[in-house]
Amino acid sequence: MNILPDKLSDNLKVKGLIWKITWLALSIATLVYFKGIERSKAERVEYRPIYWDAISYYAYLPATFIYHDLSLDFTRRPGKDMNRQFWPETAPNGGLVIKTTMGIAWLYAPFFFAAHVYSLFSGDALSGFSQPYQFAIGISGLFYGLWGLWLMGGVLRRYFPDAAVAATLVCFAVGTNLFNYITYEAAMSHAFNFFLIAWLLKINQRWHDEPTAARSFWLGFLVGWITLVRPTNILIILVPVLFGMGSPVFREKYRILAKNPRWVLYAIMGAFLIGFPQLIYWKLNSGHWLFFSYTGEKFYWTRPYIVEFLFSYRKGWLVYSPLLLLSFAGLFSLRGSARGYLTPILLLFPIIIYLLSCWWTWWFGGGFGGRPMVDWYPLLMIPFAAILHALWKGNWLVKIPAVLVILFCLTLSWHQNWQYKVGLIHYDSMSKKAYQASFFKSHYPDGYDDMIITPQYSKLHKGGREEVETIFD
Repeated sequence: MNILPDKLSDNLKVKGLIWKITWLALSIATLVYFKGIERSKAERVEYRPIYWDAISYYAYLPATFIYHDLSLDFTRRPGKDMNRQFWPETAPNGGLVIKTTMGIAWLYAPFFFAAHVYSLFSGDALSGFSQPYQFAIGISGLFYGLWGLWLMGGVLRRYFPDAAVAATLVCFAVGTNLFNYITYEAAMSHAFNFFLIAWLLKINQRWHDEPTAARSFWLGFLVGWITLVRPTNILIILVPVLFGMGSPVFREKYRILAKNPRWVLYAIMGAFLIGFPQLIYWKLNSGHWLFFSYTGEKFYWTRPYIVEFLFSYRKGWLVYSPLLLLSFAGLFSLRGSARGYLTPILLLFPIIIYLLSCWWTWWFGGGFGGRPMVDWYPLLMIPFAAILHALWKGNWLVKIPAVLVILFCLTLSWHQNWQYKVGLIHYDSMSKKAYQASFFKSHYPDGYDDMIITPQYSKLHKGGREEVETIFD
């Protein structure tokens, strides 16, 4: 039973090649770039892929398959210096708990095992942290990021012509901070969640084409998996729940579910299946089925940094990926069945932005741009493709300025990605003066170190507030 009418009017039975060729070209170019910046052999440990947040995402794998001890007690043994390899939190019962949930570890796993088998035959150390493991985990984010772009090509092709789909893939792959998180910092969580959310949109599309028990299960499974990568991303559940609101699709969906309530049960089963190992882990190590492992960290709900999160020089999401403003403009261009995403996007993004801006480190430590927003780019690609399609159908008085603005934003973002890689854009301390002095520059301006402003971590950790420069100052 098809409850998603109004497909793209051009012949969907003939699969377009333009966006696929574009994806292939992007993949080859990105692989070549990745080869040039690959960091698995970096002399300093903190420059290798398995460091910073990736240490916690990854810890489940070596703890289980190399040290055979998920309690991490081996890190306490005399003579064991594991401080650079494991960063556990201590639960009230004295147990050691990995700080992050295990969603990324599931995605790392095929690459971890490939590196392990390679090391067995090559004679490399079976430590989980030698060069083969570093390379495997580094390239995993690139793999999933490119896969996510492929999935989104298929999702977008349903609603928009090939040219709009291809242009959207290029703009997001090159013109946003997604590029950084599928290349230079590919071991971070963002390319992985980008992939999972793209996969969910694909399954959501198929479920609305023809609801089945299997597709219901996979929707729940993916909602659970996305939550297991970043718990706040549980908000993704609003997409399948609210898809099509205000249209006959929405009413038909819930009429079908009323007749087949077991499909809701299958979705719950899917979410439980992927989440249950985490619950077991928490129970064994902390004594609680649910455990907040970010010890001493919290949200401050009454003092959100919304303007700073979006527009600050420090890490403003739209300062470092300005092209995404077109996605919000594109909401007015959604037509036909693509309009089913309008309500989920309109409700989701204010909630997401508010929630993230309430975290005590609203800039989320080191990184390029508003990095937690990368997870949600699959949703933003839909209105972005819509406005590209609408602009292209307009007259040349509209087309020419639009193309010039897009090219400028692409160039700026590409250059800023490079600036971040070489340190011209500081990972957490950019200021107005530093940004302006290094704007479109390829060398450090004189006195750069005196221009940056270090965040007041201690003050913010206690709930204090600091003044941060934005583009409106």
